Amino acid sequence: MDLTKNVIQALPKVELHTHLDGSLCASRIVELAKEFGYNDLPSFDPVELEEWFYKSAYSGNLKDYLAGFVHTTTLMKTKEAFQILIPGWWINGKITHLMRCFRKNLGIA
Repeated sequence: MDLTKNVIQALPKVELHTHLDGSLCASRIVELAKEFGYNDLPSFDPVELEEWFYKSAYSGNLKDYLAGFVHTTTLMKTKEAFQILIPGWWINGKITHLMRCFRKNLGIA
């Protein structure tokens, strides 16, 4: 299906709530961890880390789900960290949200 004007108009336009710490891009997390000397990530490869976050989030286990937030919240504690994270979050978060809505409306969520 093409992303036509009608499809875009049919998508929800209001985002009521977004968790910044759950919307970060894996490559930014790796970048930040390296910059601040945080060595506890499950992987420093962005593709592997993204996969780890996805599996943890959808594991059906609360402990696994919350494990990802340990890393993101630890890395978000300084003003410098926010200056690195916010631009990528804004772009990636909005695109991710749009794609989730798009898949949901197509019945392939």
